[in-house]
Amino acid sequence: MGHCNPIRARIISGCWVQHSHATNQDGYFRKTYGNSRKSNREAIMFHRLMWMHDNNQEIPDGFDIDHICCNRGCFNPEHLRLFKHGEHQADSNKRRYRVNGKLRLGSRYN
Repeated sequence: MGHCNPIRARIISGCWVQHSHATNQDGYFRKTYGNSRKSNREAIMFHRLMWMHDNNQEIPDGFDIDHICCNRGCFNPEHLRLFKHGEHQADSNKRRYRVNGKLRLGSRYN
């Protein structure tokens, strides 16, 4: 029987942010499950897993899970929404170029 490390989280401004495991270079937490000895070990981004669990469905093809809070480490289901892939990229880029709620000068989104 495999060893399972519990996930510990902190609530920061309504965000559920885990602090017991490392995040990847993009700031996302991946949950690994399965047995590496049987070659069925898989990893999934935890916010996607939480959205699927909370909504009791798979993520449809062509859709992403968006962090409404803009915190990639957050897995609070209330902060996650289903978004079409192209719209998600455009929305994320617009939000990324914002500083204090205003678009940066010289931004291509002005």
